[in-house]
Amino acid sequence: MLKQFPVLWALLLSAFLIACGGETAPPPAAVEEAAANPPAAAPAEPTIEAAAPVEAAPAAGPVDLASLPAGVTADGAFYLGSPDAPVTVSDYSNFL
Repeated sequence: MLKQFPVLWALLLSAFLIACGGETAPPPAAVEEAAANPPAAAPAEPTIEAAAPVEAAPAAGPVDLASLPAGVTADGAFYLGSPDAPVTVSDYSNFL
């Protein structure tokens, strides 16, 4: 098909190159204005105050799983632990 319409391909290629051209240079007035008004100095780096040291939580020992509440919700999801826990961990998996 390239051999059948070489002028058409040349026009399409030139239109593509023109459309993808880089940015144009700013007008001379804008360059002179930018040179006359340099940008303000960058603000000073913000200071970071040191936070109070946090004590590490004691290491948790082994948990007896038999002592944790377990069951099935009304939706059919299994749970292990308190349903009123402040943190919920959801595990999504597919064993296919």
